[in-house]
Amino acid sequence: MNEPSPRTLHALLEDERFDETCLPDGTSVILDIAGQQVVSLSKTGAYIVAQVRDGADDFDDLAKRVAIRYEVDEDTARTDARQFVAELIQALSKQAAPAPSAGA
Repeated sequence: MNEPSPRTLHALLEDERFDETCLPDGTSVILDIAGQQVVSLSKTGAYIVAQVRDGADDFDDLAKRVAIRYEVDEDTARTDARQFVAELIQALSKQAAPAPSAGA
């Protein structure tokens, strides 16, 4: 698998298996309907996902957006965004994997 990137996350979020619901408090949840799983996102996580959906397709662009929003330096924003994106891709990829058959 390639190194996790905002572009990879965007493609995964477009999978029809997932449905994101933004909540009134600024957080969101990503539902895996078929797998009956839920991933909860903090306000910051929900913001990062929104920026990825809005076209932030590399870590430089994403870091600039996060740095402006949360008033942190771009290096910190890049490090944190890189970690979040990698962890979310891993969580969603596990959920997107087909379940083993009952006979296996």
